[in-house]
Amino acid sequence: MGKTIIEKIFSEHAGRDVAVNEDILIYPDLTCAYELPAYMERFPAQMKEFGVEKPKHPERVVIGLDHCYPGGTPEEQEIHKITWAFVKKFGYHIIEGEGISHQVIAERFLKPGMIVTHHDGHACLFGALCAALFPLSAGIIEPLAMESLYLTCPPTVRVNFHGALSKGVAARDVQMWMLQQIGPSGAMNACVEMGGDGFASLTMDDRFTICNQVMFLGAKTAVCEQDEHTWSYLRKYGVQWDKSYSPDADAVYWKTFDINLDEIPPMLLAPPKPANVHRIDDFIGRPVQAGLVGSCASGRIEDFKQVLEILDGKHVKEGFRLVCVPSTIRLQQELVENGMMAKLIRCGARMHYPSCDFCYGKMAPLATEETCLADAQINAPGRLGSKQAEIFTASPYAIAAAALTGEITDPRGVL
Repeated sequence: MGKTIIEKIFSEHAGRDVAVNEDILIYPDLTCAYELPAYMERFPAQMKEFGVEKPKHPERVVIGLDHCYPGGTPEEQEIHKITWAFVKKFGYHIIEGEGISHQVIAERFLKPGMIVTHHDGHACLFGALCAALFPLSAGIIEPLAMESLYLTCPPTVRVNFHGALSKGVAARDVQMWMLQQIGPSGAMNACVEMGGDGFASLTMDDRFTICNQVMFLGAKTAVCEQDEHTWSYLRKYGVQWDKSYSPDADAVYWKTFDINLDEIPPMLLAPPKPANVHRIDDFIGRPVQAGLVGSCASGRIEDFKQVLEILDGKHVKEGFRLVCVPSTIRLQQELVENGMMAKLIRCGARMHYPSCDFCYGKMAPLATEETCLADAQINAPGRLGSKQAEIFTASPYAIAAAALTGEITDPRGVL
């Protein structure tokens, strides 16, 4: 019987054939965390309880400083101090001042076939590089302390992409279309494996966005077939790799879905739930006061190219706040070097330092009864500020169209 990609990765790590739903002792290639207070404040004491004084493989741990960054209060800076002390004590890698750690890790540490653990499920964007991420929440202390853990080899949901996206349609629309087709529990505890004859039409930035959101399908993780887009990305960031992974022709899947990219229209996730999928037509003309482009779900070059396709040579509507946050310093530098940063500023975009603080409303928060279009993580009330504000998840195209008109607008009509 043939194997899916995740079954091959598990089998390789185990040194033998592994079956679906089999529990395997895994030594993760990478364990990651960031300085969120509820986690970082507990880590030193927990490591002491486990009796850990010196880890065997500190090079396999990466800690990010990207929330509450830069620190805005003495209490936040204290968390950074605790984080630095923790990292120095155990000899771990630290990401500080480089941007949102999920994307920095993709730039610096990942290659196909890795198994990675993190407390945050949004790190499933690693699957765009065929690195399988397993989110553990508070359980992340186990691989930190023990450098191993038991993981269950998940069943696989196969997604075959066909065709290519139409003008004005983006990866975020693909993610919402998948949510509508598969359902919020349609891939429960599974690995979403992506490929198909149309997959090559999706860029690496597209794939990062789609993989980042598989948790909203109920999935445990995601992996993608690799192609020249993958190899080009790895070469760009100087990553050495030695293997590629593809499913066997006779691999057995739990479910299979076919997504025709050319059928997908501009979409929205309407408040207050992250599964409330709509075509943008359902809300045309609704007033909008703010837009956010940037998070670990976006903030990459393709996202800002889409904004400029609509806004270049124009200006955001008076009173509209268009907040743009590149996800890493390297991407921010690329925006400067290719001239896109200057164009965005001339359009009236508010360009900010790479940080997670915009994605959860610490920076540029919404006021009561405001409406925002965002391509960030989730549209739950209070996520971006006031609980009385409303958040629509949208593509950069749709956000730019709203910035131009001050209301929800089909981007295809202003391209």
